[in-house]
Amino acid sequence: MFRMRTPYRFLLASSWFIVLLILTCTVNLEALLYQHTLEFDFNAHPQFTELLRVDLTQIHPKWVLVKFGHFLGFAIMDLLLFNLLRRQKPALIIAVFLAVLSEICQLYFNRDGRIYDMAIDSAGIVLSHYVIQAALLVRSKVSTMWNVNHLNQ
Repeated sequence: MFRMRTPYRFLLASSWFIVLLILTCTVNLEALLYQHTLEFDFNAHPQFTELLRVDLTQIHPKWVLVKFGHFLGFAIMDLLLFNLLRRQKPALIIAVFLAVLSEICQLYFNRDGRIYDMAIDSAGIVLSHYVIQAALLVRSKVSTMWNVNHLNQ
């Protein structure tokens, strides 16, 4: 079985987090995606109360797609951290920490960091956690069945 070495797994996980930070901290996500324009606007004194703002009434046309990106991006982050650490709980804890960190970082770049985005990110992480648990359980059962069948031959 092919196993990626630890430095490469670390590079992959950290690269994915950098991609997530770029996507969440750029001034204009649409400009980045469609015009390949990357721009940052740093704010040394953000308003942390913005994290508490619930602005669901100001939903733009691509709101669902953007939130799905949050969900999927951090689900992948959890998978990559599990691949790196080979342990679920630390991967889950670090992924949630990174989700919170990314929302706080957005405030420093004049973006909308929100607690509800942290919840969406965390939902993706939790789903990933359970998918990994299910995969490990299936793998364990298949391995046990294979060993029992192999011993009976």
